[in-house]
Parts: sequence; C-alpha cells; structure tokens
Amino acid sequence: MVRGRGRGERRDYALDPARWKHGGQADIFLATHKTTRTRVVYKRRTSSLDDPIARMKREIEISQVLEGHAHFMPILDANANEDWIVMPIAEATAAERQNELRNPQRILGLVNSLIDVLSTAHQHDWLHRDITPYNVLLLDGRWMLADWGLVRRPRGQTTKPDRTRSSIGTEGFAAPELSTSPHNASPASDIYSIGRLVAWALTGERPRPNVPLYPGPEWGAWRTVVRQTTEQEPQNRPQTVQSLLALINSQLAGPSVSLESRVRTLLVGAKEGEGDAVRDVIGLAVEHPRHYDLHLQSLTALPPAPAVQHFISSPARAATVLGSLANLVNGDGSRRVQFGEANLTALWLQQIVAEAAALEAWDLLDESVRCMLIWDGAWDQWKAQNQIAPWLRQLSGHAAQIAADALQAHPSSARHFGRLLQDDAIHRAIHHAIQEAIDRSRF
Repeated sequence: MVRGRGRGERRDYALDPARWKHGGQADIFLATHKTTRTRVVYKRRTSSLDDPIARMKREIEISQVLEGHAHFMPILDANANEDWIVMPIAEATAAERQNELRNPQRILGLVNSLIDVLSTAHQHDWLHRDITPYNVLLLDGRWMLADWGLVRRPRGQTTKPDRTRSSIGTEGFAAPELSTSPHNASPASDIYSIGRLVAWALTGERPRPNVPLYPGPEWGAWRTVVRQTTEQEPQNRPQTVQSLLALINSQLAGPSVSLESRVRTLLVGAKEGEGDAVRDVIGLAVEHPRHYDLHLQSLTALPPAPAVQHFISSPARAATVLGSLANLVNGDGSRRVQFGEANLTALWLQQIVAEAAALEAWDLLDESVRCMLIWDGAWDQWKAQNQIAPWLRQLSGHAAQIAADALQAHPSSARHFGRLLQDDAIHRAIHHAIQEAIDRSRF
C-alpha cells in the first residue's frame, strides 16, 4: 500500500510513457509506486498560474479534513511544492455506470454516499461546488467523491471574494448561484448538484444550464426529490444534507400521504401564519402546474401578504405559478372553470397585484397584473372588477405605467373599465390604454 509510505518524492513513481487523461489544468498519468509496485493515478499540474496552484492546494487541504472517510477519494501522496498528487485507480466513474444507476437502489446508494461525505465536509464549512458524474468514482465497491479543486474553504480562510472567479462548476450540474456569486455558495449549492446528478442518471439526459430536468412520473418519489433539490433559488431547496436525507427517506417510505390531505394540512398552517406552509403550498403548485384544484382552490386560499413575500424572494416560482394560473383560465381539458372559481381567482390576483404595487415589487406586479387581466378578460366578473377599478384609479408613476402596458396587451379586459374614462384623476397612460381598447372594439 502506498498510503503511509508517501514521501512527496517524484522519484518514487514510474509514470507510464503516455498521458492517460487531461483534466482541466492537470495531466493525469497511470504510474507505479516503485517500492510497493502498486498501480496508482498520478495527477500533475500543468500550469504555473495562481488558479491551478490554488486548486491543487485545496485538494491537499481537504484531504487532511476528510482523511479516512469511507466516501472520500484519498490522496495517497503529494509533493511539498503541491504540483502533483497521487490517488488510487478507481474502478469506474458514475458516468461510466449510468445504466446501472437507473436502478432505484443503486442511485439511492450513490446519493447516500454523497450525503455521508458532504455531511462531514459541510460540518467543517467546506463546500465541494463541482459534483458531477465524472467526479464520483467507484473504488473497492464504494462511491467516492473526488476532485475537490473547486472546494470553498471555511469562512475566514477563503479566497478574497474579488479574486474568486465569477462562475465556477460544470455547466448543467452547477447551481445557478455559482455563476453569479460562487464565493457565497452554501450547502444548498451542493444539494442542487446532487439533484441534477440524480436527474441525469434517471433520464439519461445531460442537464442544460437553468433548464429544469425531472425524471418521468414513473420515478415517483425521485421526481419529487429532484424538483425540490433543484429549485432555482437556494432558499427553496433543503438547506442541509441532513434535510435532504430526511426528504429522501420521507418520500421513499410508503405509503405516502395524498396530495389533497397534505394541502389541507398546509392550508390550516398558512391561515395560522406559518410561513413555511405558504412556501410549501406554492412549491406544490410549482410541482403540479396543471393541477386544477391545487391552483384554483388551494393556491387562491393562501393569505396574499405572505404569498407575495414568498413570490418576491422566489421570482422563478412566481413566474411558474402565475403562468400556470393563466394557462388554467379555461380549465384543464377535463374540467371547465366555474363562475365562482373565476371570481375568487380574479379577486385573489387583485390582492396579489395590490400588495406587489405597495411594495414596489415591479417584476411581480407586471406578471401578476397580466395574469389578473387574463382572468378578467375571459370571465368578466363584476365583483372582481369592483376591486380592480378603484385600484387602477389610484395608481401613479411606475405602477400606473406597468398597469397601462398590461391593459394594452389585454384589451378584452381593458374595455371592462370604460367607466374610469369619466374620472379626471386617472393616470394618462391607463386612460389611453382603456380608450384604445374600447375604440378597437367598435371596428
């Protein structure tokens, strides 16, 4: 065994003549440890720039934290100047065992291995930031997490933020925040990559940056796990690997609680002021974009103020939910919207719109007012219009312009508010949008 005999001496290794692989900023050779005749992987840095030096140094440092862990690919030897490291030869990468990983028990074993090693790393405030099928290796029948060159050190030991690259990680597997603020990554960033790895394994497709990839419905619980771990905003994912493990265990344990029962329980909590319950109902709406009752009865029963707060913190969720509501304006293909449901939906949207305007959340206002006008244009509900009209009347500034643009885009709704043309106080842009819609309807 090389481990324990490493001296940091290059002359201890006989490298094969041909390079085996090229990895990033290093050449990788198969080599023989002369004393023990053990075959090993010899990774040699090829650049003298600061970044490759730092990467190799981080790999050596994290090995001192995770040395001996059952799921950490060990470093057997390294030289004092940190320009090469030696590791065991793996049996395979996860990428080479993709077909096997479509077995639910196999993918569960891989994920549990990652959770195990990341639990220790995260406990010491180290983040991997580059979990991919090529960095998960099989050694002695166990999955190992390797290639820690992009690891983020604990707070206070990290590279200065202005020296950290603006984007790191592997496209498709890296969390979105790693492309904008990699220095401020969190455990949720590694959890995102685990979700993307699971999606890759079960679908057979390579993930594309910022494009959702979910296993099909036949994967059941794993589909839910992937959805929750790959939320666009990090605060909507499990925040620790322990939470991820609890999520997986709860999803895979049977029998599961029905969606209807879960939503009923969450609505009780939401109405009692539980912010997590509001978040979870919205999350279920994101997960089930065509679910009629979930959107038209449950979502619209949420208190508007906390719903808006969540939408502001999670723009991607807001866009998905409001888009789904707009798509359900004529039902889901098997059920037609009832007048009472249309009225309640438009009224709820008006409260969302009013709250967004009051908070100057302009992007949310733009999306929600357009959704509201889609419903009003389709259903012409006077109760909702009695709330929308006075709101339009008092608008000014940026909010008025956003509403006017939306009215121009949805003339079937704008013409419902012709009575506002008699009000001299109405904003000019809104007046123009309504007048234009009415004039067009005459021809």
